[in-house]
Amino acid sequence: MKQIIIFLSVFLLLSCTTSAVKESSEKAFFTNDTINVRAKKSGLPEGVSRAYLLLFTDYVGNFDLQKEFDKNLRFSLASLGISTETKMRGAEVFISGELKFFAIFPAQRITNTAAGLFYALRLNYSVFNPENQVIQKDKMEENILVADTNTYPYEKVFPILVQSAARHTAEAICYGWQLSYSRTTNQVTTLGEFRETNYYTNRSK
Repeated sequence: MKQIIIFLSVFLLLSCTTSAVKESSEKAFFTNDTINVRAKKSGLPEGVSRAYLLLFTDYVGNFDLQKEFDKNLRFSLASLGISTETKMRGAEVFISGELKFFAIFPAQRITNTAAGLFYALRLNYSVFNPENQVIQKDKMEENILVADTNTYPYEKVFPILVQSAARHTAEAICYGWQLSYSRTTNQVTTLGEFRETNYYTNRSK
């Protein structure tokens, strides 16, 4: 009986050890004597530095937006150590996406109180490996609330919106969602200050 108990104990111990080793899709993000935080791998696989970037599909009908986003996304990826290859053959991953929605509407719809403008850009992005297997597939949203439209007309806000969206998309592609891109929906960039006076007006653009 004693031998059976010892055999079962050893068998269970080996089984537990084997199952822990098989969790290759997880890695430790923080470990000390008392805490061991583990999570699924996110972002690009380790060692990946060459990507082929397809021009994002333009569903919003704004070629300037499509062109500027593509340029800024390439720049943002390069600043994070990811070169965008000119030929598919040299790429380790492929990035594609869709510009789904771009609109400017009165800020009252968001703030319920003050006049201004609300800029909204939404997009999807996907990352594939050379075997056409999906590594990432997610949605992005970039919003800017413009309080002072005299100081911040469309010509100034548009590049800020595009640069910010491209930077956050590049961060999400490289690192996943748990690191530098961890904003919540109520954290919206605001340009200018809302003021309530009889002499202050906001332009539509």
